[in-house]
Parts: sequence; structure tokens; C-alpha cells
Amino acid sequence: MHNLPVFLAKTEAVLRQAGWSPERRVSTAEYEALYAREGLTVVPEALEVLRSFGGIVVREPVASRGNAFGFDPSQALWKHVPDFTQPFEDTGTPMCLIGSRDSLRNPLYIIPHGEVCMFTHTGELIVVGNNIVEAIESIIRVPAY
Repeated sequence: MHNLPVFLAKTEAVLRQAGWSPERRVSTAEYEALYAREGLTVVPEALEVLRSFGGIVVREPVASRGNAFGFDPSQALWKHVPDFTQPFEDTGTPMCLIGSRDSLRNPLYIIPHGEVCMFTHTGELIVVGNNIVEAIESIIRVPAY
């Protein structure tokens, strides 16, 4: 995400309404402290995402029905399920908590190389997008799970 993210016009308008802009940069110190305190995995891609989107919450009715989402690991922590992520961690695929979707009920994770994933209520891993732009575009378009 070294380049500024480029979204469809509708998506960018939704994000701007939530306080985001392509030039937005926030400190990740709070998130890094949370990861350290909670013993959570952190990957560089997560910090890149949080520098641009940290603290952004898109609420209904702007987001698709039932699909409010946000980028604040501290707010998603209560829904983090280590039993779901541990098998991936054990095989060398670190998963870093970056936020939540589906009216803020389901945690979002990012893995190295930038894929954004989530788990269904049954523990099935779903790739939401191959990068943060695809993930946000998908979340805005697709109804909640």
C-alpha cells in the first residue's frame, strides 16, 4: 500500500463520509501497544493498513445493510477467536487482527502479502479481498454474512 489506495468513486465517497482521505496518516503506536500487550501477531501489512484506515468506522446505512465495518483492532479484540487463527499461525501463516465487519461482529485479519480474511461462525476462512482496496470494495457491495 505504498501507493495511495484507489477506490471506485462510490466507495471513496463512503470512506470520505467516515473521515478517510487518500492522504490520511495516523500513528499506529496505540495498535502496536495493543498487539504487544495481548500477545497478538503483527505483520507490516497491518500497520500499513492502520496508518491509512485506523479508527475509521463505516456505519449503516452508508454501508450495505448489516455491513458496518471498521479498522480498530481494540474494538475487534473481543470477537477474536484464537482457536480459529492458531492452525494458520502453526503452519507459518501469521494472521493479524485489523478490524471488524458485519455490523462490527466479525473480526478482519490481514496476512503477509496483504490478503484480508475473516472467519465464518463455523470457523471457515474466507478471503474478503486480495488487498485492502478489494476487501473494502467487497464489504461495501456484499451483504453481511
